[in-house]
Amino acid sequence: MCASDDADTPQFVTVLCLQLEADKRGIDRRFREGILEVHQKSGYKNQILERKLELIHNELETKETQLGEVLASANLDPVSLDTVTRRMEVKTHRNSVDVGTRHKLRLKRFTV
Repeated sequence: MCASDDADTPQFVTVLCLQLEADKRGIDRRFREGILEVHQKSGYKNQILERKLELIHNELETKETQLGEVLASANLDPVSLDTVTRRMEVKTHRNSVDVGTRHKLRLKRFTV
């Protein structure tokens, strides 16, 4: 707070103090507006990512259903069916590890 009521305070100090307080309020206002803008943008991006994830999940369910139908119609013996299933599980696991590794590398690149 400015000591503008003091008789000993020179006029230019009072004016300078008032100007600094106005500048501080302006900076604070711009800071709060910036925070709000970043928050809104991140909310929009999260909505987009959630929608993409939902679409990918639906596509995965469709592919799994199609694969199940193909395997059922192939009339494979149980041993062959088990082999195919295990191979697909291994490939799925490898893909998820690859995606996780790429994600970690992307995060490291932004935190350095």
